[in-house]
Amino acid sequence: MKAKQYKLTPGLDLVLVAGIGGLIFWFMIHYVTDSDIHMHAELLHYFHTGARSFPPNFIYYTLLELFSFFSGKLDQIMLASGIVLTLALTAKYYITKKIILEFIDRRRLILSKRQQVVIPIVLATTLLFIFAIPDYYSLFSLRQYYL
Repeated sequence: MKAKQYKLTPGLDLVLVAGIGGLIFWFMIHYVTDSDIHMHAELLHYFHTGARSFPPNFIYYTLLELFSFFSGKLDQIMLASGIVLTLALTAKYYITKKIILEFIDRRRLILSKRQQVVIPIVLATTLLFIFAIPDYYSLFSLRQYYL
């Protein structure tokens, strides 16, 4: 009996992460009205109306400008927000997975074919939920965690 081969269609995991991330951000844009996504989109909208100056954390807002085609319309800015956040999530997954694969390769870890496929995907997916800068005040004082 031949051993089972474990192969994953190249890029399928990226498509799944982007698809699920896109659905999550779409849900947040349409149903969670008090999220940061709305606040940042409104700040950029106010910039277009002349009520505010361009925000200091310019990279995110510049990307929003590019993806909304420099439109001041709030719905286009919200769509651009979903696209930018989905791309950022997918890039974080991809880069994390590449780092894990490089670690496995450099350490010459002995893994089965299945483990070589599954472990990087599972670790990269779980690391999507770890943030670089935790908000200790909200976590310990307000007893809520920012997602």
